[in-house]
Amino acid sequence: MVITKRIQSGLNSSHHVDHSVLLKSLAQLWEQKELCDCVLVSADQRHFHAHRLVLTAASHYFKVLFLGSGQQMQNSGTKDDCGLYTIHLDQVDSHSLNLVMQAIYQQDFQVTEAVLEQLLMAASYLQIESIITACAQLATTAATPTKLLHGRHTEDIAALTKDSLLALLDAAFRHDIETFKAVLLWADADPATRAPHIPQLCDRVPAPKLHKLLEGVQQLPCTPDVKAAVLQWVQSQQHDLKAASSGSTGCTLDDFSRHHQPGHGQLLIAGGHDVTWQSLRSVELYDSSEDKWSRGIPMPNRESFAGCAVLQSEVALLGGGLHGRSMTLYNPTAQSWRTAEAPHTPHLHSAVASMQDSLFVLGGRAGNGTGSELCTVEMCSSIPTGASSEFEGPTPVEWLFTSDMTVPRTCLAAASLGGSLYAVGGQAGRQIWDTVEAYDAQQDAWVQLRGHMHSERKYTSAGVLHGRLYVAGGMTSTRTRLASVEAYDPREGKWSLIAAMGVPRSSAGVAALADCLFAVGGNAGDDWIHDSVEMYIPAAGRWLQRASIAFARSGLAIAAL
Repeated sequence: MVITKRIQSGLNSSHHVDHSVLLKSLAQLWEQKELCDCVLVSADQRHFHAHRLVLTAASHYFKVLFLGSGQQMQNSGTKDDCGLYTIHLDQVDSHSLNLVMQAIYQQDFQVTEAVLEQLLMAASYLQIESIITACAQLATTAATPTKLLHGRHTEDIAALTKDSLLALLDAAFRHDIETFKAVLLWADADPATRAPHIPQLCDRVPAPKLHKLLEGVQQLPCTPDVKAAVLQWVQSQQHDLKAASSGSTGCTLDDFSRHHQPGHGQLLIAGGHDVTWQSLRSVELYDSSEDKWSRGIPMPNRESFAGCAVLQSEVALLGGGLHGRSMTLYNPTAQSWRTAEAPHTPHLHSAVASMQDSLFVLGGRAGNGTGSELCTVEMCSSIPTGASSEFEGPTPVEWLFTSDMTVPRTCLAAASLGGSLYAVGGQAGRQIWDTVEAYDAQQDAWVQLRGHMHSERKYTSAGVLHGRLYVAGGMTSTRTRLASVEAYDPREGKWSLIAAMGVPRSSAGVAALADCLFAVGGNAGDDWIHDSVEMYIPAAGRWLQRASIAFARSGLAIAAL
């Protein structure tokens, strides 16, 4: 079934003034790619020309992006060869983005039931309320069971307004456990203002199924305000309260505080050092669906403080020392390691990240003492596939130098987000950096972010989740280990402190998996190495303990498979 829907966009005309000519002209300019001043790049690398003014009027996402950090975008040189600003939308596919652009400029679009959920997720990510409401109405018109609230990122749900969530609940005919979870996640994102709306939202959930729903969400953490609001609603449903709280199920509202179970996925941790500072070869694999660690295939060599990133479906681990270099690749499918040619420069405590099918090695130090810290960056664009042997030698790799970072950095962290590579914190001499700089590959240039972190950090760790850069733990100039965590939103151009980890960690492993951020191992003191694991749930704003690793380790490498 193909449905055509006309929406009321942020550019809709007034009741008193007819703006149809203006809107038609804007649509024509868009269709002809005239006067466009930005390019949107979808997850599958398709380009869409647009006007920043129109996007700002239609989408809160772009309003925050252009008005919150527009000046920073100009300073950081995020323009293509034609002088157009380039915005990478890694969470939106080209088909959905094309429909979104049609809806914004032409105020109507055609969509099939097969892609309705994708379009809704794209509109939620870009925070376009008019399209969200239209999709909900379309689902109701189609009169077909949908999964509008299922499988969505928790931050997508949290971004909805109450009216949009109500529309989706009305459209989601199958009110089941996942639908009830969506209500709780939405309320938990802002308990003070949203908890009072719990009764109205819960009324969308059939009361006879309440005890089953409570069973299903008992592992979802909620704040006391949300629990109290749910309890108040349950108490208003006297005939269901008995089944929900004192029936054979034994399920109570306090069970909500049990651990959240993320979706399926795997983490790999490799190497590091133990409390005696002996480097390790061992590898452990984490199964998020079972919250369980198992032993993996050991690395060929012992490595600590090695950098790690995923490139071409393999885990690339770069280590070595002042007098040697090493690069090993792990193939998750074959469960095997092979060696490859290492970068030109031997160094310690560098950072490794992948971006746009390239592998980058940042900074580190090439000797002992002040002045040995590096600002150099090396990259390789491809690594030949196939196993290497001791007779053939390492797989040949072509390494190239890119532009240097603006300052030397060792003991830093690195991550890629939205088409930019970030170098975070680190040290140069006695200086511990609270600064972060970003690399634009098209311009081959590094630019320091205007916003500084709240704390200086070396031996820190970074991860990317839902369009935000997270930096966790580290060490200060007084050798104080940090439990604090900060998040950077490129649209706003500023850092925000979020919930701290349960324990201080430096040289920990941090990676995103199944809509959550994991912190593994790390150092809490000169004689104290962690074996504990914590998981951060953005929508709940809290860290939860997960299964511990088998061997306490710090300076470990980590990757999400």
